[in-house]
Amino acid sequence: MKKGIFTLLLVLCMVCTVAVMGTMTASAAETSGSCGENVTWVFDSQTGTLTISGTGQMYYPLPTPPSFEDDPFYFDDVTSVTPWASVEDSIKKIVVSEGITNLYEKAFTGCYNVTEVSLPTTLESIGEKVFYGCTSLKTVELPDNLHTIQYMAFSASGLESVVLPANVVNIHMDAFGNCKSLQSVVLPENLKTLQSFVFQECNALTSVTFPAGLRVISNYAFYGCSSLENVTLPDGMTTIEYHAFDNCTALRSIEIPAGVTKIDKSTF
Repeated sequence: MKKGIFTLLLVLCMVCTVAVMGTMTASAAETSGSCGENVTWVFDSQTGTLTISGTGQMYYPLPTPPSFEDDPFYFDDVTSVTPWASVEDSIKKIVVSEGITNLYEKAFTGCYNVTEVSLPTTLESIGEKVFYGCTSLKTVELPDNLHTIQYMAFSASGLESVVLPANVVNIHMDAFGNCKSLQSVVLPENLKTLQSFVFQECNALTSVTFPAGLRVISNYAFYGCSSLENVTLPDGMTTIEYHAFDNCTALRSIEIPAGVTKIDKSTF
C-alpha cells in the first residue's frame, strides 16, 4: 500500500514538474516588446509575421565584446541578440511600419525562414548584419530615402537581384558578399566609391549596371564572381584597386575607360 502511495506521489511530482517547465518555456518565448525609445515589436505566431512599429530608430542593448587582452581570438559569430530571438525560427514575414528610420545591428540575423520583407519609405539606414544569412529571402524592395547600407547587411542571404535606390551613397564593406544566388545588380546613380568585398564570392552574378558617376572600385569588390563574363565601366572611372575582379574565372571582356589612371596589381 505504502509503495503504491509513494509511486502515485512520484508520478504527480513528475506531472507538476513537466507542467511548470512547459509554462516556463511558453513564457520565455516573448511575442511583443520594445526595441527603441519609440519603437515596439509584435510577433503573430499564426501568420509568422514580425511587425516593427513606431517612430525613429530601432535600438536594443548588445553584448560588449571582450577586449583583445581578455580574448585575442574572439570572433563575432553574428549570433542573434534581438528581443525576438526566441521566435526567430518561426518568422516568415517582416513588416517594418512607416516612421521607422533605421534597422538596428543584427536585427534579423538568424531568421532563416523569412521569405518576405516590407520596408517603409521613411527608412534611411540598414545596419550591420541586419539580413545576414537570411537564405530564404529572394527579393527585397529598398525605399528611395535609403542612403546607407552597413557592413554585411545582406551578406550570405538568398537575394537573387538588387536594385539600389539613387540616394544610396554608402555601401559598406561586404554588404552583399557571399550571396550565392545573386544574379543581377543595379548600382545607385550617386555612388562614387564601391567599397571592398561588397560583392565578393557572388558566384551566380552575371549582370552589373554601373552608375556614370562611379570613380573607384575598391579591392576585392567582385572577387570570386565566377559567372561574370562581361563588364563595361563608366567613363568617369579613375581607379581599380587590387584583386577587384580577381578570380572571376568566366570574365571574357572588360571595357576600361581612358580616364582610368590607376590599376593595381592582380586586379584581374
